[in-house]
Amino acid sequence: MDDAAEKPQPPQEFKQSKNLEPIGARILGDVDPTLLTQEQFDTNPNLLYHGAAGRFDFQPAFDYRSADYCTDTDGSETLGEGFYTTDSVSAAENYSLVRQHIGKPQPIVMKVLPYQAKVLDLRATTDSSVNVPVSTDFFNSWYEHYKKYFEDQTIIENQPWNIRAMETEYWNFLNRAKRRVDTGEPIDLRVMLGTAPFAKLRSPNWPSPCYMKLFSNFMVDQGYDGLIYIEGGEGGKKQSSPSYVFYNLEKVGTYDSWKSRKTQTSD
Repeated sequence: MDDAAEKPQPPQEFKQSKNLEPIGARILGDVDPTLLTQEQFDTNPNLLYHGAAGRFDFQPAFDYRSADYCTDTDGSETLGEGFYTTDSVSAAENYSLVRQHIGKPQPIVMKVLPYQAKVLDLRATTDSSVNVPVSTDFFNSWYEHYKKYFEDQTIIENQPWNIRAMETEYWNFLNRAKRRVDTGEPIDLRVMLGTAPFAKLRSPNWPSPCYMKLFSNFMVDQGYDGLIYIEGGEGGKKQSSPSYVFYNLEKVGTYDSWKSRKTQTSD
């Protein structure tokens, strides 16, 4: 998403109370979607919606990190490279419309269901309309993960200069953030990732930084299939519904893709 007008609205900068606790780790989807009829699938309380720029055949092996996907469909990377969904039809319709730039846009919304997906829910336990800052342990784990990657000499030798320049700027930002976190100050997830503004830390506020695949891999390494976080909407339209981002597509799918998996398994 290169157009600044299409950036998700930034989260409130460190305005959340330090005393709020996140919902934390949870499992989405306790019913096997391969056993559901189309009607049962469409009325399932765990149903999620993906707003896309164009129609495509969803498969668990689909490469949402491919150049074609980023160009022709979504390309969202504010919370890592992943498959972005929401629990609101209207929010998904809006996401779809702001991604269409040719002709008369019509909302394209895909219905999906997760199954046994372990996600990190960063909304507050007492108020699911607000995010909770990431924990100090989470920040430090990401800091060490990025540090190891950044100092890898093999990566340095093979990187284009502009990519290395962006990653260096983020490394400098991450060190400023760490000094703040070490004093006990909270930090919002998107601020930590450098995809939301925060003047005191001179956040780069990039919509799609090059290191977001690294964060997706980090989340999987931490044992998570996805993440829940309130981004605030796109295209200037404020939304209170959360983003459900999946990094492991084996844990989510459309009705047809789940049925296809069942057929492949039985064969």
